[in-house]
Amino acid sequence: MTYTLEDIIQIVKKALIEITKNPSILEMDNDVSLTDTVGLDSMSTLSFFMVLEEKIEGLHVEFESLELDDLKSIHTVSSFVEGQVGG
Repeated sequence: MTYTLEDIIQIVKKALIEITKNPSILEMDNDVSLTDTVGLDSMSTLSFFMVLEEKIEGLHVEFESLELDDLKSIHTVSSFVEGQVGG
């Protein structure tokens, strides 16, 4: 399956809602901080990526390959995922 960046952004937002139980994430700007605004910590970040792997065909995240810059916002995570699945 081929995903556009917009597809991935929507999947990322839905995965964040699943992890945080905060439906207002759908209305958030794509550049909000995942730690400061959304409230992800190290454990919820792992859970978040596990949910993304379930939702996005072909995604397998090597956590060692993640950079802090990849985790800043909805947009940076979406761009990282797009690069991983060849969007």
